[in-house]
Amino acid sequence: MIQNGLILVGQYDSPVTRRVAIALHHYGMAFSRDTRSIFSQADEVAEVSPLTRIPALVLPGGEVLIDSAAILDHLDEGAGDRALIPTDGPERRRVLQMTALAQGTLEKAGAVVYERHFHPVEHQSAEWLARCIGQTRAGLDHLTARLSAPHACGSDLTHADAMITTLIWYLGDRLPEVLDAAAHAPLLPLPHGVKPCPPFAQQPLARLKRCQNPDKARPSKAKGASGGSIFAKMNGLAGGIWSGLCDGPDHLVAAACQGSGQQEIT
Repeated sequence: MIQNGLILVGQYDSPVTRRVAIALHHYGMAFSRDTRSIFSQADEVAEVSPLTRIPALVLPGGEVLIDSAAILDHLDEGAGDRALIPTDGPERRRVLQMTALAQGTLEKAGAVVYERHFHPVEHQSAEWLARCIGQTRAGLDHLTARLSAPHACGSDLTHADAMITTLIWYLGDRLPEVLDAAAHAPLLPLPHGVKPCPPFAQQPLARLKRCQNPDKARPSKAKGASGGSIFAKMNGLAGGIWSGLCDGPDHLVAAACQGSGQQEIT
């Protein structure tokens, strides 16, 4: 196993940072956290991560790994048979592709969130927003179609479950208009399947509403067959998994929310 002394750089309102934390918990790898903000403390983060991106993982010897996929590849190597991905063959490719599809969907959603956050309405590109929203919905549609119950890729929990779970949480809070309770019905309950797994429950998700810029308008509610917000529908479908994921130790929740108050994706 990889030795203690790992430092995870990034705040928990970043889904990709959370998915690395989930793996660290699952593998029993002790780590500390560097929660400096890529916005309000960008210069300091750049000293660790040259692209000012999160997550980054500082190894005991001082080496820094960037990009969540590369970080997880390293952690998987030290996890042995506990790795959240098969070692080879079509099963491994399936997990990699489902994870990549979920992460790509997140990136397109993040482009929409950033465009709306950093540019006043009169300076936003309607064409760009429509393209990214369309790509986000396409990603969700394909994730839904490719699911293999009871989890994302069959009988075992994998990195795909972690990525999809954090993606759905992020979308529900920041871009609920892309979630459709009817079209994505098989996808939305997926987090319920991780509830029995301690690492998912132990890895705290910051309450994103605490971290939002209060001056920014809330996005419109997601579509649903009977109206109401997508969170109400997810809460019913997921049997309370969201509160289980969200309620972490107070100091970690507070740490996840410290910084600029802006949404940190990468």
